[in-house]
Amino acid sequence: MGGALAPVAEENKVPFIYGSSTDFTQNKTYVFKDYPNAYDECILLMREAQKQGNKKIALFGMDAEFLHACRKGAETVGSFAITEMYSSGDKDFKTQLAKIENSGSTAMIFLTFSNDCLTTYKQMRELGMNVQIFLPFQAFGCGTDENTKAYPDLLENAYGAEVAIELNSTNPAFVEFKKRLEERGWTAQIIGSAVMYDGVMEMAKAMEGCGDNDCIVNNLRNLNNFKGISGMISYNGDNSVEREIMLTHFENNKWRKIQ
Repeated sequence: MGGALAPVAEENKVPFIYGSSTDFTQNKTYVFKDYPNAYDECILLMREAQKQGNKKIALFGMDAEFLHACRKGAETVGSFAITEMYSSGDKDFKTQLAKIENSGSTAMIFLTFSNDCLTTYKQMRELGMNVQIFLPFQAFGCGTDENTKAYPDLLENAYGAEVAIELNSTNPAFVEFKKRLEERGWTAQIIGSAVMYDGVMEMAKAMEGCGDNDCIVNNLRNLNNFKGISGMISYNGDNSVEREIMLTHFENNKWRKIQ
Protein backbone atom coordinates (compact mmCIF):
# COMPACT_ATOMS: atom_id res chain seq x y z
CA MET A 1 0.00 0.00 0.00
CA GLY A 2 2.44 2.66 -1.07
CA GLY A 3 5.65 1.10 0.20
CA ALA A 4 7.23 1.09 -3.25
CA LEU A 5 7.01 4.88 -3.36
CA ALA A 6 9.01 5.37 -0.18
CA PRO A 7 12.50 5.37 -1.76
CA VAL A 8 11.33 7.94 -4.34
CA ALA A 9 10.15 10.24 -1.55
CA GLU A 10 13.51 9.92 0.21
CA GLU A 11 15.48 10.59 -2.96
CA ASN A 12 13.51 13.75 -3.71
CA LYS A 13 13.41 14.85 -0.04
CA VAL A 14 9.63 15.02 -0.01
CA PRO A 15 7.84 14.19 3.27
CA PHE A 16 5.84 11.02 2.67
CA ILE A 17 3.46 9.00 4.86
CA TYR A 18 2.57 5.48 3.73
CA GLY A 19 0.44 2.70 5.15
CA SER A 20 1.87 -0.81 5.03
CA SER A 21 2.93 -3.72 7.19
CA THR A 22 6.40 -3.45 5.62
CA ASP A 23 8.86 -0.98 7.13
CA PHE A 24 10.83 1.29 4.78
CA THR A 25 11.63 3.88 7.44
CA GLN A 26 14.96 2.58 8.73
CA ASN A 27 17.73 5.12 8.11
CA LYS A 28 15.23 7.35 6.34
CA THR A 29 14.54 11.01 7.08
CA TYR A 30 11.53 11.86 4.93
CA VAL A 31 9.61 8.57 4.94
CA PHE A 32 7.00 7.85 7.63
CA LYS A 33 4.99 4.70 8.22
CA ASP A 34 1.46 5.04 9.59
CA TYR A 35 0.26 1.50 10.12
CA PRO A 36 0.86 -1.09 12.87
CA ASN A 37 3.64 -3.64 12.61
CA ALA A 38 3.17 -7.36 12.05
CA TYR A 39 5.44 -7.85 15.06
CA ASP A 40 2.93 -6.26 17.45
CA GLU A 41 -0.18 -7.78 15.89
CA CYS A 42 1.25 -11.29 16.06
CA ILE A 43 2.11 -10.89 19.73
CA LEU A 44 -1.56 -10.14 20.35
CA LEU A 45 -2.71 -13.11 18.25
CA MET A 46 -0.26 -15.60 19.75
CA ARG A 47 -1.45 -14.66 23.22
CA GLU A 48 -5.06 -15.20 22.18
CA ALA A 49 -4.27 -18.50 20.46
CA GLN A 50 -2.74 -19.78 23.68
CA LYS A 51 -5.60 -18.37 25.73
CA GLN A 52 -8.00 -20.35 23.54
CA GLY A 53 -6.24 -23.52 24.66
CA ASN A 54 -4.20 -24.25 21.53
CA LYS A 55 -1.06 -26.21 22.42
CA LYS A 56 0.28 -26.45 18.87
CA ILE A 57 0.16 -23.31 16.75
CA ALA A 58 1.34 -23.04 13.15
CA LEU A 59 2.52 -20.06 11.12
CA PHE A 60 1.75 -19.93 7.40
CA GLY A 61 2.27 -17.30 4.72
CA MET A 62 4.46 -15.76 2.06
CA ASP A 63 8.21 -15.70 2.62
CA ALA A 64 8.36 -11.93 3.04
CA GLU A 65 9.46 -9.30 5.54
CA PHE A 66 6.05 -9.03 7.18
CA LEU A 67 5.90 -12.77 7.89
CA HIS A 68 9.35 -12.77 9.49
CA ALA A 69 8.37 -9.76 11.63
CA CYS A 70 5.21 -11.62 12.65
CA ARG A 71 7.24 -14.67 13.62
CA LYS A 72 9.65 -12.65 15.75
CA GLY A 73 6.78 -11.00 17.59
CA ALA A 74 4.82 -14.18 18.18
CA GLU A 75 7.90 -16.03 19.41
CA THR A 76 8.28 -13.55 22.26
CA VAL A 77 5.11 -15.22 23.59
CA GLY A 78 5.59 -18.84 22.57
CA SER A 79 7.06 -21.21 19.98
CA PHE A 80 5.41 -22.35 16.76
CA ALA A 81 4.91 -26.05 16.27
CA ILE A 82 5.63 -25.55 12.58
CA THR A 83 6.31 -22.68 10.16
CA GLU A 84 5.49 -23.10 6.48
CA MET A 85 6.15 -20.47 3.81
CA TYR A 86 5.78 -20.12 0.07
CA SER A 87 7.49 -17.87 -2.48
CA SER A 88 5.92 -14.94 -4.30
CA GLY A 89 4.15 -16.17 -7.42
CA ASP A 90 3.39 -19.65 -6.07
CA LYS A 91 -0.23 -20.75 -6.32
CA ASP A 92 -0.13 -24.28 -4.96
CA PHE A 93 0.17 -24.33 -1.17
CA LYS A 94 -1.16 -27.82 -0.55
CA THR A 95 2.19 -29.30 0.43
CA GLN A 96 2.74 -26.64 3.11
CA LEU A 97 -0.86 -26.83 4.34
CA ALA A 98 -0.73 -30.64 4.52
CA LYS A 99 2.40 -30.42 6.67
CA ILE A 100 0.55 -28.10 9.03
CA GLU A 101 -2.40 -30.48 9.15
CA ASN A 102 -0.09 -33.42 9.87
CA SER A 103 1.75 -31.48 12.60
CA GLY A 104 -1.29 -31.68 14.85
CA SER A 105 -1.59 -27.91 15.02
CA THR A 106 -5.04 -26.77 16.10
CA ALA A 107 -4.45 -23.08 15.32
CA MET A 108 -2.76 -21.20 12.49
CA ILE A 109 -1.57 -17.61 12.25
CA PHE A 110 -2.06 -16.87 8.57
CA LEU A 111 -0.42 -13.86 6.88
CA THR A 112 -0.11 -13.19 3.18
CA PHE A 113 -1.07 -10.74 0.45
CA SER A 114 -4.82 -10.49 -0.04
CA ASN A 115 -4.72 -11.88 -3.61
CA ASP A 116 -3.52 -15.24 -2.23
CA CYS A 117 -6.17 -15.53 0.49
CA LEU A 118 -8.95 -17.09 -1.56
CA THR A 119 -6.53 -19.60 -3.07
CA THR A 120 -5.36 -20.61 0.39
CA TYR A 121 -8.89 -20.97 1.74
CA LYS A 122 -9.90 -23.04 -1.28
CA GLN A 123 -6.98 -25.42 -0.78
CA MET A 124 -7.61 -25.62 2.97
CA ARG A 125 -11.17 -26.73 2.24
CA GLU A 126 -10.00 -29.27 -0.34
CA LEU A 127 -7.63 -30.75 2.28
CA GLY A 128 -10.36 -30.79 4.90
CA MET A 129 -8.29 -28.70 7.28
CA ASN A 130 -9.80 -27.89 10.65
CA VAL A 131 -7.71 -25.27 12.44
CA GLN A 132 -8.63 -22.12 14.31
CA ILE A 133 -7.48 -19.18 12.18
CA PHE A 134 -5.74 -16.06 13.49
CA LEU A 135 -5.34 -13.17 11.05
CA PRO A 136 -2.97 -10.19 11.32
CA PHE A 137 -4.21 -7.16 9.35
CA GLN A 138 -7.67 -8.68 9.35
CA ALA A 139 -9.45 -5.84 7.53
CA PHE A 140 -6.92 -5.64 4.68
CA GLY A 141 -5.79 -9.21 4.24
CA CYS A 142 -7.53 -12.54 4.60
CA GLY A 143 -10.37 -11.22 6.75
CA THR A 144 -11.91 -8.87 4.19
CA ASP A 145 -15.60 -8.99 3.31
CA GLU A 146 -14.78 -10.89 0.10
CA ASN A 147 -12.93 -13.61 1.96
CA THR A 148 -15.37 -13.97 4.83
CA LYS A 149 -18.36 -14.19 2.50
CA ALA A 150 -16.66 -16.89 0.43
CA TYR A 151 -15.43 -19.05 3.35
CA PRO A 152 -17.38 -18.26 6.53
CA ASP A 153 -17.13 -21.91 7.61
CA LEU A 154 -13.33 -21.83 7.70
CA LEU A 155 -13.39 -18.56 9.63
CA GLU A 156 -15.81 -19.73 12.30
CA ASN A 157 -14.35 -18.73 15.69
CA ALA A 158 -11.42 -16.96 14.00
CA TYR A 159 -9.58 -14.03 15.56
CA GLY A 160 -7.97 -11.04 13.90
CA ALA A 161 -5.80 -8.06 14.76
CA GLU A 162 -6.24 -4.62 13.25
CA VAL A 163 -6.02 -0.87 13.80
CA ALA A 164 -8.34 -0.08 16.70
CA ILE A 165 -11.25 1.39 14.76
CA GLU A 166 -14.71 0.33 15.85
CA LEU A 167 -16.90 0.43 12.73
CA ASN A 168 -19.97 0.97 14.91
CA SER A 169 -18.32 3.79 16.85
CA THR A 170 -20.60 6.65 17.90
CA ASN A 171 -17.73 9.14 17.83
CA PRO A 172 -19.25 12.11 15.91
CA ALA A 173 -16.16 12.66 13.73
CA PHE A 174 -16.03 9.01 12.70
CA VAL A 175 -19.81 8.81 12.15
CA GLU A 176 -19.68 11.84 9.83
CA PHE A 177 -16.65 10.46 7.96
CA LYS A 178 -18.30 7.07 7.47
CA LYS A 179 -21.53 8.75 6.32
CA ARG A 180 -19.67 10.73 3.64
CA LEU A 181 -18.08 7.55 2.33
CA GLU A 182 -21.36 5.64 2.25
CA GLU A 183 -23.12 8.49 0.45
CA ARG A 184 -20.56 8.07 -2.32
CA GLY A 185 -21.11 4.33 -2.48
CA TRP A 186 -17.90 3.48 -0.65
CA THR A 187 -18.83 0.79 1.85
CA ALA A 188 -15.68 -1.37 1.75
CA GLN A 189 -12.36 -0.71 3.49
CA ILE A 190 -13.71 1.94 5.86
CA ILE A 191 -10.75 1.28 8.15
CA GLY A 192 -8.24 1.77 5.33
CA SER A 193 -9.95 4.96 4.24
CA ALA A 194 -9.84 6.30 7.80
CA VAL A 195 -6.12 5.56 8.12
CA MET A 196 -5.37 7.28 4.80
CA TYR A 197 -7.53 10.28 5.72
CA ASP A 198 -5.67 10.67 9.00
CA GLY A 199 -2.36 10.52 7.12
CA VAL A 200 -3.42 13.61 5.18
CA MET A 201 -4.47 15.33 8.41
CA GLU A 202 -1.13 14.43 10.06
CA MET A 203 0.72 16.02 7.16
CA ALA A 204 -1.46 19.14 7.31
CA LYS A 205 -0.76 19.47 11.03
CA ALA A 206 2.97 19.04 10.50
CA MET A 207 3.02 21.73 7.80
CA GLU A 208 1.65 24.40 10.12
CA GLY A 209 4.16 27.24 10.43
CA CYS A 210 6.75 25.52 8.23
CA GLY A 211 8.63 27.01 5.32
CA ASP A 212 10.62 23.95 4.27
CA ASN A 213 10.45 20.16 4.23
CA ASP A 214 12.94 19.69 7.06
CA CYS A 215 10.60 21.58 9.36
CA ILE A 216 7.69 19.38 8.26
CA VAL A 217 9.48 16.09 8.89
CA ASN A 218 10.68 17.32 12.27
CA ASN A 219 7.09 18.17 13.22
CA LEU A 220 5.88 14.78 12.00
CA ARG A 221 8.55 12.92 13.93
CA ASN A 222 7.54 14.73 17.10
CA LEU A 223 3.78 14.42 16.55
CA ASN A 224 2.29 12.89 19.70
CA ASN A 225 -1.26 12.11 20.78
CA PHE A 226 -2.75 13.44 17.56
CA LYS A 227 -6.45 12.66 17.62
CA GLY A 228 -7.50 11.22 14.29
CA ILE A 229 -10.80 9.67 13.31
CA SER A 230 -8.99 6.33 13.42
CA GLY A 231 -7.73 6.86 16.97
CA MET A 232 -4.74 8.38 18.73
CA ILE A 233 -1.58 8.74 16.64
CA SER A 234 1.97 9.26 17.91
CA TYR A 235 5.43 9.05 16.38
CA ASN A 236 7.34 9.81 19.59
CA GLY A 237 10.51 10.95 17.83
CA ASP A 238 10.48 8.04 15.38
CA ASN A 239 9.42 7.60 11.74
CA SER A 240 7.14 4.66 12.48
CA VAL A 241 3.79 5.30 14.12
CA GLU A 242 2.57 3.98 17.43
CA ARG A 243 -1.11 3.06 17.19
CA GLU A 244 -3.55 1.16 19.33
CA ILE A 245 -4.41 -2.23 17.86
CA MET A 246 -7.48 -4.30 18.62
CA LEU A 247 -8.41 -7.96 18.74
CA THR A 248 -11.44 -8.96 16.67
CA HIS A 249 -13.57 -12.11 16.64
CA PHE A 250 -15.55 -13.58 13.75
CA GLU A 251 -19.03 -14.63 14.83
CA ASN A 252 -22.43 -14.65 13.12
CA ASN A 253 -20.60 -13.92 9.85
CA LYS A 254 -19.24 -10.62 11.16
CA TRP A 255 -16.06 -9.31 12.75
CA ARG A 256 -16.52 -7.54 16.06
CA LYS A 257 -14.05 -5.83 18.36
CA ILE A 258 -13.55 -7.72 21.61
CA GLN A 259 -10.43 -6.04 23.04
